[in-house]
Amino acid sequence: MRLGFLLLPAVLCLPLAAVAQPTDDDQVPVVVVTGASAAPSSSILPTKGMNKSAVVARYGQPSAKRAPVGGSSRQQPPITRWDYDGYTVIFEYDHVVDTVQRGNPAPIAVYDGLAGGPPR
Repeated sequence: MRLGFLLLPAVLCLPLAAVAQPTDDDQVPVVVVTGASAAPSSSILPTKGMNKSAVVARYGQPSAKRAPVGGSSRQQPPITRWDYDGYTVIFEYDHVVDTVQRGNPAPIAVYDGLAGGPPR
């Protein structure tokens, strides 16, 4: 019985040791955009929680408004996408849930199971 108590901390630490640590071989794609067509920095993009009228007031009318998808139930709320020059704003109901810059995807944190990921 005592041996079980001694092994418990070791077993609990195993998942922490199994987490992949980044190495010098890991490469994260970086996109650098320069010139007049550069997308705005993420610090001046619409933020989560802003409503549609606040986005229009601050950033103007989008170049394209996509029709809402979903909305058939509370578990599937209507999702609307507005396209601006260089970025896209995604709304759930009337509020921003995400803003994505085109050509500047978020870095991939886990490559396991992805085709074309760095070799392990």
